[in-house]
Amino acid sequence: MYALATSSNPDDIVAGVHYRVTVPADASRAERVDALSRTRVVMSKKGGLPGGYTREGFVLGQIVSNKPVETFVYLSLLHREPCMIVTPDASVWWIRDGHITKDKKKATDIKSPQ
Repeated sequence: MYALATSSNPDDIVAGVHYRVTVPADASRAERVDALSRTRVVMSKKGGLPGGYTREGFVLGQIVSNKPVETFVYLSLLHREPCMIVTPDASVWWIRDGHITKDKKKATDIKSPQ
């Protein structure tokens, strides 16, 4: 079972405050609660781009695991956008069309333009 944060604005991507709740078959109690994020992150799909630019997806850092948690696959499918996730070990992961792929490069290998 999942407890997922949402927004009343359909243009918001809510990428934080999600939980996985493990329950027994009879759903009588919560056996375990795992935080799938440690921060509240809400991104707008509409704002923040200069004129003439279009969104190609979203990028997030994740601190709870060295592999992307399942909520990023859900968000990518829900919003019909690919996403790039960077994990604590500097791994870069791409999520597109429900598939997760690990990049050969680490985030530390990516240099900013001069």
